[in-house]
Amino acid sequence: MESEGSDAIFPRSTLMVDVELREMTKKFGEFTAVKSLSLTVEKGEFLSLLGPSGCGKTTTLRVLAGFEEPSEGLVFIKGKRMNDVPPYMRNIGMVFQNYALFPHKTVFQNVAYGLKMRQVEKGEIDRRVEEILDMVRLSGFGNRKPHQLSGGQQQRVALARALVIRPDVLLLDEPLSNLDAKLREEMRVETKRIQKNVGITTVYVTHDQVEALSMSDRIVIMEQGAIIQIGTPRDVYESPWNPFVADFMGQSNQIEGEIASVGDQESEVRTQSGLRILVKTLDGFEKGRGVKVFVRVETPEIFSEPPPDSKNVFNGRLESISYHGSSTLYYMRIEEGTRFVAEKSRQEADRMRVEKDSPIWLRISPEYCISLL
Repeated sequence: MESEGSDAIFPRSTLMVDVELREMTKKFGEFTAVKSLSLTVEKGEFLSLLGPSGCGKTTTLRVLAGFEEPSEGLVFIKGKRMNDVPPYMRNIGMVFQNYALFPHKTVFQNVAYGLKMRQVEKGEIDRRVEEILDMVRLSGFGNRKPHQLSGGQQQRVALARALVIRPDVLLLDEPLSNLDAKLREEMRVETKRIQKNVGITTVYVTHDQVEALSMSDRIVIMEQGAIIQIGTPRDVYESPWNPFVADFMGQSNQIEGEIASVGDQESEVRTQSGLRILVKTLDGFEKGRGVKVFVRVETPEIFSEPPPDSKNVFNGRLESISYHGSSTLYYMRIEEGTRFVAEKSRQEADRMRVEKDSPIWLRISPEYCISLL
């Protein structure tokens, strides 16, 4: 007897790994879009492929979907080899960037399309479509046409159509990129809610760092057809493996210099302009070695008077202020000539009460300095 709730609508997998790519390479003529990529996605995981345009993330998704065949390597879904298996036989759900809804069909007909192609009985189609429309909060919208829906509602119809066939894996190709900022935030929450409710293994392609950080269980960062780093959102943001990841994930102040001294807990980095900044000591630190230091914009503290703690405190002048509503960006130049940007919440900004062209003091904890050799 089937259990109540989403398990009844969407039977859960008993496998631990639902998706696997082994040494997958995809070439288009002489151009290599993806290079020897190996990856596993666990049961029920929400995994994002993140990177700039042209990094190979969409090509990887299309190989998983069966729209492209790998030039080399193997593709597995639910432990079954998928090389040469056409898309319609892979039992995957796909949501495209433009949703690809049939404009002449109703919401009900759009969602039911995949079930009809699978020759599911009408009574079962009616039941499953109503169940999934209720899950995506579109009950009562079945008779509407796509043009009668908002962008967020159209996105949920596309998601319902992908899920109603009970796919083994859900693939999403930048499905929120056409929405405005406020609606995009709402649909991040809604998409994640639905994914967790049904427990479906999901691979999500995006170039938006905020989307990946807020929605993913793990993030795969790609560049030039290769995986640069895999980890939880906290891992890739706070502990990037290389300067590309540190620069790509969020906004940072970047400092280049060499290690002037090495201590047990903290070391000093000196730039050509004479700036000296303390950072956490890492393995591989040695005097004279070059290093890049990244300071996330949310970490520097700003004071209108010298703070009592003199460690990593820099005097300078506030050059400009950029008000963003919920936060404010402060652009500063310190005595050594280095420019810094700091982002503060509305509450912090109200407390600081600093003005353009006023003297300021900047304090940066060594703990928040990301050093990469």
